[in-house]
Amino acid sequence: MNRQAPASPEKLCIWQQNVWKSDIAQAAMLNTACPEDWDMLAIQEPYLDHLGNTKASSYWRVVYPRDHCHDRSSRS
Repeated sequence: MNRQAPASPEKLCIWQQNVWKSDIAQAAMLNTACPEDWDMLAIQEPYLDHLGNTKASSYWRVVYPRDHCHDRSSRS
């Protein structure tokens, strides 16, 4: 069994976009971004539902800030 770490990619491709808390804009971004072309999507001001959760497709993993569940205030 080979236990060597995979080779590091030569470059990291990140798509960063402010979706202005818009469900439609976020869905368009998620549906447009091809996982073969992008390593990470960084969504600024994501859409949040009434439970404080955002949406993603099965191709992407959501990562929240550490205090996401406790700090419900928004910065303005």
